[in-house]
Amino acid sequence: MNRGELRTAALANLMIPTNESQLVSIINQELNAAVNAYLQIVISNYKNKLAGFEEIGNFVPALIAQDTIVTTSGTSDYALNSDVREVLSVLLNGKKVGLIDITEDYLELYRPADFPVNEWVTARRYGEKLILSPTQEDGLVIDYRYIKEPTEMTADGNIPEVPPEHQYRLYNYACYMAAKIGVQPISGLAPEYFMDLFNSGIRIEPDESE
Repeated sequence: MNRGELRTAALANLMIPTNESQLVSIINQELNAAVNAYLQIVISNYKNKLAGFEEIGNFVPALIAQDTIVTTSGTSDYALNSDVREVLSVLLNGKKVGLIDITEDYLELYRPADFPVNEWVTARRYGEKLILSPTQEDGLVIDYRYIKEPTEMTADGNIPEVPPEHQYRLYNYACYMAAKIGVQPISGLAPEYFMDLFNSGIRIEPDESE
């Protein structure tokens, strides 16, 4: 489905005529927000170890990418591609290394030179940089797999980078957000009904019994 078709589906769910032009920009905006909300749930499932890499690939196949960096002796900081949303894994010469996301506060407290040096190589992702510690010799290959930032839908012919079987989530999310900001669904359905359809089967909750 393209953006125009998704918007039509959202308005049909709300039982609002498609000629309600004042809703067009709202629904268009929320469809883009829906892609980001969908992607964030997928990332959260992975980071919380509730889903593996193959499952993530099934949810966002168009957004999985891979690139390589070649190490330089004494260098710890390496630039990531500008389209990186989330780094999923890092390999150094074919061996997986630990991956940690750090904040600016952490970076200020622990400069790369102060990171512990041991037999385990660690990659720390900070913004658009990958910080490798300890530093390595020349010519080693860093392979990193990542999720790309989705392309914003700016025209009705644009197709979201979400598999067709999950695109119904997007227009249900748009319905939820429209209802939350005051659009009254003629259908009489509560906003939560649409959010339940968005979340169902994708939002994995931790098993608190373990």
